Amino acid sequence: MNSFKMFMAQLFVTGNATQSEINKVFGLNPINMKRWSKRYREGGPGVFYQREIKRTPRVMTPEVIDTAQALLDEAHTGKEVAEKLGLKANTLYKAIREGKLRQNNDLKKK
Repeated sequence: MNSFKMFMAQLFVTGNATQSEINKVFGLNPINMKRWSKRYREGGPGVFYQREIKRTPRVMTPEVIDTAQALLDEAHTGKEVAEKLGLKANTLYKAIREGKLRQNNDLKKK
């Protein structure tokens, strides 16, 4: 897929085809062509083959997860844990849904 993106951007940037011609022939979204062309102009063909930088968690760091799990294990509610740790309740519940945290089964029934 990266080769395809690079080649489409290269066709446009070098003037061998217009954006509308490429979009029509390949059924592409015009905004994608604009993004690919911008990437090509700024970084050249190699930019399509660089590894993407993985984002690290900003709020739910390993330390926060450990602390939250300890509080949940002590039978605190999710709302109480969120307040104690200064988190949004939705952030905590998302971590529970994703399996990063386990909620006490007794509290789920209430």
